[in-house]
Amino acid sequence: MTWLFGLYWFGVIVFGASFFFQIVLLTWRAYRNPVIIDGKYRIVEVSGDKAPCSFGNNIFINPEKYEWETYNQILLHEKIHIRQKHTMDILISELVLGLSMVNPFAWTYRREIEATLNS
Repeated sequence: MTWLFGLYWFGVIVFGASFFFQIVLLTWRAYRNPVIIDGKYRIVEVSGDKAPCSFGNNIFINPEKYEWETYNQILLHEKIHIRQKHTMDILISELVLGLSMVNPFAWTYRREIEATLNS
């Protein structure tokens, strides 16, 4: 039973470290790349073929990848995600998964949150 308890906490530590690394990476990208301040929103210009996303009040987008009209529509969409505080949905789902990784419902919960936010 002790090894099972140790294995559980090892998993919690691995998930926690991965989650912490992802937060640090997003923060680093948010302040390393060029940014446009749009009121309370920070539009972070990224390069490459990454899908637009938001985290906190940051919108990560490659402006060279889209035409002006599409670019504006994406920004409006991401601003809605920010106003509705979907970052909290992601943080809560990651926390639930990290603490109950052996629970199949935690995996389903996270997958459904991501599917809902990506649509």
